[in-house]
Amino acid sequence: MRFSCSHQVVIAVPPAAVYDYLADPCRWPEWHPASHHIDAPGRPLARGERFDERWRIRRGEIHLRWQVTASDRPGFWAIVAETDFIGPIVGEYRFEAVPGGTRYTRTLVNPDRAEPPTPAQLAAIDDEARLCLANTRARLEAAVRHG
Repeated sequence: MRFSCSHQVVIAVPPAAVYDYLADPCRWPEWHPASHHIDAPGRPLARGERFDERWRIRRGEIHLRWQVTASDRPGFWAIVAETDFIGPIVGEYRFEAVPGGTRYTRTLVNPDRAEPPTPAQLAAIDDEARLCLANTRARLEAAVRHG
């Protein structure tokens, strides 16, 4: 089955700044609680580039090997990782200029999920997404204030 979820937040900085921050996987441990190690060059990555990520979750550590499938600065960035536990994971990041800054939309897709997520899994996905978006907004807006 195909599973998709999207979450968004408005961040009071220009789209290019949000893009540059999120398209640099080395910054991910700053905003994503599960992400604890990234093997990447430390800059926004372009289409075709690959990077490795390690997650710490309840059941242990997961290693993900990502590939950038789209990079259209400052509006869109997309990645995909093949996994043996849930099938492919597709991440899509959209950056739209709006009054007050940038509307950042993060969409995660599992195109070949074996079964739908449980209500508890859905709640955990939403909680984690809210935390990730809040962390991203706080980091970027603080950088502008102190910057």
